[in-house]
Amino acid sequence: MLKISRGKQRLLNYLGEPYTVKEIDLENCVYLDLKNGYDVEISGGKTIKSKFDIYVWRTKGGYEIVEKHFDIKPDLEDIKALLDDIRARYSNIN
Repeated sequence: MLKISRGKQRLLNYLGEPYTVKEIDLENCVYLDLKNGYDVEISGGKTIKSKFDIYVWRTKGGYEIVEKHFDIKPDLEDIKALLDDIRARYSNIN
């Protein structure tokens, strides 16, 4: 497994599967493949008090950011709620 920061490890432990770690743009990020041409990248979180950035990527026909959220406080429940909303909205897109 790729090495990640304490903040990301804390988030990954909270989220559990199917979230994994993937290197994106030379940063080891928390990652979710939605398996339908979209994925989610979570960067930042260098410490347990650092903020996160979340990107939703369309991966079909080239990569394009379709949604982004910046400076998200490291509140695990709030982040999970946002990610659950993103998953619900993008999981049904083909």
